[in-house]
Amino acid sequence: MSLLFTSKDEGVTNIKVLIVVKSEAGALKLAGEVCDKLASQDIEAVVVKNGDLSSCDCFDADLVLVLGGDGTILKTARLFAPYEAPILGVNFGLVGFLSSLEPDELMPALESILRAEYDIIQCFMINVTVVRDNQVMVKHAILNDFVIRAINHPIDIDLLINEKPYTLFRGDGVICATPTGSTAYSLSVGGPVIENSLSVMAVTPISPQMFCSHSLILGPQNKLTFVIRTDINSCVSFDGENEFQLKRGDQIRGEMSGLSAKIIQIAADNIPHKIFRRDAKVVSVHHNYLNSKRVSLI
Repeated sequence: MSLLFTSKDEGVTNIKVLIVVKSEAGALKLAGEVCDKLASQDIEAVVVKNGDLSSCDCFDADLVLVLGGDGTILKTARLFAPYEAPILGVNFGLVGFLSSLEPDELMPALESILRAEYDIIQCFMINVTVVRDNQVMVKHAILNDFVIRAINHPIDIDLLINEKPYTLFRGDGVICATPTGSTAYSLSVGGPVIENSLSVMAVTPISPQMFCSHSLILGPQNKLTFVIRTDINSCVSFDGENEFQLKRGDQIRGEMSGLSAKIIQIAADNIPHKIFRRDAKVVSVHHNYLNSKRVSLI
């Protein structure tokens, strides 16, 4: 693990704070300011770049601050879920659905955060297993979604619920999302927005070619099995990463995990408001891009 800063003094035994930081100037600067502030209070703090997170060994942290986008928060949350450390996201990305604060809000709120004056949302995870010829090929615990998709051709996917045939999906693929992931790819293809406090799974087809094209909302007791019925190029991804190439007959099994990510919520901010704020930010970025192009053409 590559440590950027440390505020640990010999003999200090206060709470331990891990700061995961995106590799950009603004995030690095804020991380240094936070670390200095914590050092002045004899609080141990370690800052690590998100690229070095896989080798992180600070699993005894009492609090994890993530200065980055939703992708960095997802990665951190998956890694720390077994250790139950609460995670606070500070938005240095475009969307910020998992973030509770914007960068300029962190320092004023730091004292109350250290006093644990916040709410925690338990974001449940899904265990996903790919089985081929009765052999387990890969296993992942996901926080957002797993996505089965074809490349260039429609794909047929059977869905079994608790080992009983339920329906057939025909189209570009299918998404199985947690409430946390309902505002990601699932939302883009018309899936429902689900409050993080609910323990449900959303199954949404991608560009379906069948009349029945609605999402399914399923309770946590259900075990899902997706079976690939088409011999074409297809894959499954886990939280947008670790793509695995699929073959006809492969089974992708999903069920509720015993793990959950503890995401800190500072202020009451509902999902619709975050969607509105995200859309406004996207429009602003788009307008700035267009204006820059107009200037360059003059």
